[in-house]
Amino acid sequence: MQKILLLTKRGCLFLLTVMMLTIVSCGGGAGGDNNDDSGEPDITLESIEITPAIPSIALGTNQQFTAIGIYSDNTDQNLTDSVTWGSSNTAVAAISTKGIAQGSTEGTTTITATSLDGTSETTELIVIRLTEINELPDINPQHDTYSDNSDQTVSDIITGLRWQKNDDNTQRIWADAITYCDTLELGGYTDYTDWRLPTKKELITIVDYGTTSRPVINQGFFPNTKILDYWSSTTYAGKPKTAWGVYFGSGMVDGDSKLKEKYVRCVRVDS
Repeated sequence: MQKILLLTKRGCLFLLTVMMLTIVSCGGGAGGDNNDDSGEPDITLESIEITPAIPSIALGTNQQFTAIGIYSDNTDQNLTDSVTWGSSNTAVAAISTKGIAQGSTEGTTTITATSLDGTSETTELIVIRLTEINELPDINPQHDTYSDNSDQTVSDIITGLRWQKNDDNTQRIWADAITYCDTLELGGYTDYTDWRLPTKKELITIVDYGTTSRPVINQGFFPNTKILDYWSSTTYAGKPKTAWGVYFGSGMVDGDSKLKEKYVRCVRVDS
């Protein structure tokens, strides 16, 4: 309660008593929880996924990383520009605030993306000499020993492998790629049934590292190859949810989440 004296124009003095009311709280009940007015819990960031996972790049080249936030309501959001990017070995590769890493020296560095609330995720970046990539197959992939079998298959006399000539224009997650090749019936008089997804080293043998055109493959024998990633059957060591693939735009080999969709070219041992 507060008393106020008022002096009017005529000189009269009045005493007013004013009741003061302080509102302590409102909103219909207990406060302090994480609910909004609708009674629903707040949506929180649960994890971050970095793509690509475990890529390999050549010296002097760049790699754009993307950070995807996974939220408690099962939605996702691109956080690439809002997370803090870091590299454990900036001598191997430094990374910009936009998630672009540049390979400076040979080696491996751990790339980290951290959100404002402290949620983080890591992946590895491998920087190698381009000649290392060329040496991986242990043979010259541009040999003139391909043979078109006229049954939608191509044989490689040096490796003894028979390849699916054309992919089926479908991208699949890794598990579906395995199933697709295991159930493929193609080539021969009665169609071979022992097709499988190629290993990493097998897939590299059909890359043409000497060409200046794209895709980096002998397009005379593999005419519909995409300038995109193709799955191998090889799982990344120590990371069971990651498998190796080959990018036929450059021949780069990198690891990626098995849930990512890539193209498929199946293989079998020729007989």
